[in-house]
Amino acid sequence: MEPPPAKKRRHRFQKVEERVSNLQHELTLHAKTTGAVDESSQLSFKEELGLQAELTTLDSFQLLFRALQPLVTTTPQLLHHLKKVVKRLQKELKEARDDTQDHVVQRQRLVPVLKLVTALARELGKEFYPHFAGTLPLVVAVIDTKDPELSTQVFKTLTMLFSYLRVQLLADMEAVHKCYFPLLGHPREFVRNFAAQTLAVLLRRLESPKAMRKYLRAYLTALVKGSGRSNEILRDGSAKLFFALVKNVNHGFHSRMREVLLFLLGSFRPKEEEKETQEYLEQQEAVFEIVYQTCGLMMKHTDADHSGEMLECLVLVVNKVTKIRHEKEEAPTEADDLYLSRVLRVLRGFLTSRIGRLVTGASDAYEVRVPSVHKVCATLVSPENKVLVSQSTALCDALMKTFEPVWRLFPAEDDVMSAQMKAIFAAAASNDEQEYWRTKILEFVNKELRNTHIDVSFVLEFVLPNAMEFALKTLIKTDVATFSSLLYQLGDYVADKAGEINEDQSAYIVRSKADSPYWLLSLGEIDANAEKTLFDTGRKLFKESEKNKDTESLAVCWKFCKVLQLLRLNDAKLISFTTPLITKCDERLKDESSACTTQVAALRAELWQLQQFAKHQKSKSSTITTKYVEQALLGKEASFKTLSTLLMLIDTEPEEKQHAVLTVDSLSRVAKSLLPTLRSPVHELRLVALQLLARFKRLNFLDSDNGLLTGLCDLPDVCVNLELSCKKISVATEREVVRLLTRVKILCRSPQTPELYKKIAVNQLLGLYHVKFSTIWTHIADAVETAVRLHFNEFWPCISAELLKALLRHEDANEKQDSDSSTSDVVAEFERVCMLEQGKVPASQATDAATHHSLLWKGLLKFTDLVEAKTKFMVPLFLTFLRDQYSSIYTDELDAKRLEEIDQALAKLEETNSKDESPDWRKPVEFQGLTTKEVRGKFVDQLKLFAAFRNMKGAYAQQLLHALFFDLLMKSDEVISKLALQCLYAFGSKAIVSYKTQLNRLTDSASFREELASFKIGEGEGVVLREHRQELLPVLLRLLYSKCVSKKGRNNGDTVAARRSAVLAYLAALEAPELASFVELVVRAFDVTIEAPETSTPGALVTAEAVTPVVAVSTVQPSRILGFLNLLEDLIDQLGVKLAAFVPRIADVLLAILQISIVSSEDDDMDGSAEAEEEDTTVAVGSKRKADEPSSTVDTLVTSASMKKQIRMLTYRRLAEMIDMVRRHSLIETH
Repeated sequence: MEPPPAKKRRHRFQKVEERVSNLQHELTLHAKTTGAVDESSQLSFKEELGLQAELTTLDSFQLLFRALQPLVTTTPQLLHHLKKVVKRLQKELKEARDDTQDHVVQRQRLVPVLKLVTALARELGKEFYPHFAGTLPLVVAVIDTKDPELSTQVFKTLTMLFSYLRVQLLADMEAVHKCYFPLLGHPREFVRNFAAQTLAVLLRRLESPKAMRKYLRAYLTALVKGSGRSNEILRDGSAKLFFALVKNVNHGFHSRMREVLLFLLGSFRPKEEEKETQEYLEQQEAVFEIVYQTCGLMMKHTDADHSGEMLECLVLVVNKVTKIRHEKEEAPTEADDLYLSRVLRVLRGFLTSRIGRLVTGASDAYEVRVPSVHKVCATLVSPENKVLVSQSTALCDALMKTFEPVWRLFPAEDDVMSAQMKAIFAAAASNDEQEYWRTKILEFVNKELRNTHIDVSFVLEFVLPNAMEFALKTLIKTDVATFSSLLYQLGDYVADKAGEINEDQSAYIVRSKADSPYWLLSLGEIDANAEKTLFDTGRKLFKESEKNKDTESLAVCWKFCKVLQLLRLNDAKLISFTTPLITKCDERLKDESSACTTQVAALRAELWQLQQFAKHQKSKSSTITTKYVEQALLGKEASFKTLSTLLMLIDTEPEEKQHAVLTVDSLSRVAKSLLPTLRSPVHELRLVALQLLARFKRLNFLDSDNGLLTGLCDLPDVCVNLELSCKKISVATEREVVRLLTRVKILCRSPQTPELYKKIAVNQLLGLYHVKFSTIWTHIADAVETAVRLHFNEFWPCISAELLKALLRHEDANEKQDSDSSTSDVVAEFERVCMLEQGKVPASQATDAATHHSLLWKGLLKFTDLVEAKTKFMVPLFLTFLRDQYSSIYTDELDAKRLEEIDQALAKLEETNSKDESPDWRKPVEFQGLTTKEVRGKFVDQLKLFAAFRNMKGAYAQQLLHALFFDLLMKSDEVISKLALQCLYAFGSKAIVSYKTQLNRLTDSASFREELASFKIGEGEGVVLREHRQELLPVLLRLLYSKCVSKKGRNNGDTVAARRSAVLAYLAALEAPELASFVELVVRAFDVTIEAPETSTPGALVTAEAVTPVVAVSTVQPSRILGFLNLLEDLIDQLGVKLAAFVPRIADVLLAILQISIVSSEDDDMDGSAEAEEEDTTVAVGSKRKADEPSSTVDTLVTSASMKKQIRMLTYRRLAEMIDMVRRHSLIETH
């Protein structure tokens, strides 16, 4: 027998939103069916009580049943005992509501009681109403937001109560309001929805429109005069109530929608008898917000077929308001303007809802609805209605925002639209609120030009003429900055849409003599003297900028010059305008302070571009020559404006003329000057430089036996396409970028590709490291390696220049400031242009300095065999980094002697190299805001490169390098310690390389302990040869010392104390002379020299010499002194008698510490200061402490006074421990 099929899952737990939605439908259906049932078929209170007693077995309800049954045998008896029955039901409601142990039991207990209340109201009607006011709050209090089903049952009960008592309730709504305001203002949305639906059923029973208006007026008055004025939730609930009042099924509206909506639209109309106090204005604002939310819900609910009546109401109100404004002889008040603006705001919301489909989606859209909208627009622009002349910014703003969607979504006839737009622009020109209109017109034009639904013909026919006339006749006299911004937007739009514009399509645009821009704006149709006005305004503008000498005035001048490029002007007049201004800019650049030099240079570049275009278009024969190009680039190689100007001028010439000017001979000279630009972090600079180089006469592939590549070399074109692909690189375009990088790599690998093109490609690849997309960086490194391996010596100058620039590049976090929100758009745009002229880019748009440095040095690792021959550059680069950056962070690691050695090495290099060949290594560079993370990252990058070298014996300053790497072995940073060891391997010392495996395992935290157990270093163990010990042990001891002071462990058990104990136990196998270098490391901070004892006999006597002063103690940080004292404790415990030979020098240090601590303590006592500055250094803690010895953690070092006390205590203990150790072994001869 086959098994039955697997059952499908029949049950799924519903989310709260789904449960509420289903319950809302159920409540709606219940509200519609209430009262439809025949009253004769309904149960009496006695029958309902008996039915619920049979269905409910709870003890509490059975007690209620037994208490009520004798009182309700007949209706007269029920009326006689009504007070007792109601009181007992109210008591049960209270007790059941307070019983919250189980929500299911609570619901089973409350639902029968609610049904009994409903039955009581149904049977007694008006006799029950005196008790309704006391029962309603208890019923409402039963609502539980955690149990939507119970809340639904409560609202069903309320619906039926309202139905049975509607006559009495409609005459006395105050009782309902007291309980319903909290429900309409409930935090849970579904409660507000249920309350709105329930109350709406009652309100629809109001018989006359007058009664409806009276109630709504009373409701709104009570609302705004109470807490509802500031309660957003209550306002939302009120909007839901009004929406439920007009809502119907199937996207339709109730028959009473018209009267309700018209009342609501008039509810916030100003009243003449009311004084416009602040409280009154806030009340009107609250009413409008409720009405606006209600209309929003109605728009969301309805569709095109049912929205006609709502549009009629809105149109009717607007027409009525404008008619009142027309009939009034006096000017409309500010309150009248505010009311009209609010009505227009509601109308605009309707017009833009669903992109206008509520209007155009109906069958009678273009016969009824659209004409009604056009009629409203005609009414608004009519001068008799005094709308356009209003001084109210709210009304003007609403007017502009209403006309914009109408023109875009429901365009009228061309002459009608033209008249409307002309009227608005004319009103803006004549209005006293010029500053407001300047902003609004600019926003309107910008929105129209950027809207994808706007056709080009619409802009050319309506927007362009009016905006240009407004700019030339109004803005140029009042605000040149806005004038420039407006005309630049229009000119840029025309240039961008050049392919969609036909000849003679507009009298306000003309064909340009050049291909870019293709179309220019013409002001001749507006004013015959437009050119004179423009140039006079420009001269005045530049004179003001000379007086002000601020960035804002320079930005306005720059924007004005940008506009002149997009206008059709007389070339001779333009040259006469720009030439003296360029001369003045040159004078300002010589005399100007450094604060505005960049801004003036950017402005001069813009003027120079205007001048060159005008000269080129004026002369019949081209003025571009090879000499002209080279002279223009002289000193301006990194100027984006200069490069782009040359490129545009060259593009105006035919290809033959281009090749005659950009010859093969000049290519090498121009390319050499542009190589640093190709490595720039700015994408625009790299792109325009590549495009300019690609215009030169193309070189052919070199001849070869295989003949695979022939003809013109296409590597410049590939580089241009690669740069274009990297502009907005993403996951979608990554594959294309990788393909182009692979193509560049293949062409660079080929011996047929000209070397000059390879050099251009390599410099561009170095610039592409600035692109913030990590997946392409490996492909860039591979392509660079391929090209460099073929022409290393030729490409090395470019690589070394980029390495030096990356090392000096620093992003100071203190200099990064957020852009000022008050800065105008023109100034912000001008600042971006100035950054571009400087070759800078916002930090968010390029690879950060630390990552860029790491990428360059990782790239060098791919051809370290070649880089190793360039130590005369790499070593000074490393030394200058140590001097200028590393020493500023790690202040106590490079002493004066080491810095002097670095300076001597750099001086020696300067003597051997000419100044033109190498940088000025000896000149220090000051850095501000360096961080430890940044400096450490650069340091690690350079160490990784040196660690990859195979032979450092022939490196420049190899002795100094060896000493530096030797010192770095004792760094507590495990990564640096490992890399320093790898660097020492490259010196080829047999005594160290022979134990490479053991040393590597000792530097690794994972294998450190295992290697301590296996790598025996005792002289009698035979693991380390005798001839290797002298050179190996200092290296080994430094590595072990780094483990002693390192605070980071592999896991929780790998503490400082555990590692220190393991290392010192390991070192116990060494004799005293071999331990001297380790002890010297312990006291190195105090500048104390430890001499190895002549004998290694443990019992040898040690003579206690006179105390030797240790001056360096006063310069050591207290945290390092504490670390020394903690480590010394473990040395004494672990090494014991072997430490006796070094007791005198250690005692000198302890006595010096004690002396300094006592003197400073006495000074503090004399000053009477009880507190000192907090220490911001962390103490190296981890050694074991005695039971009565306080731990030297940061918590105990809150003040310097407590630290001094701790230092004194630990110093005394270390002295006592040393004396006990020496006394036990009888090693000191008493004098």
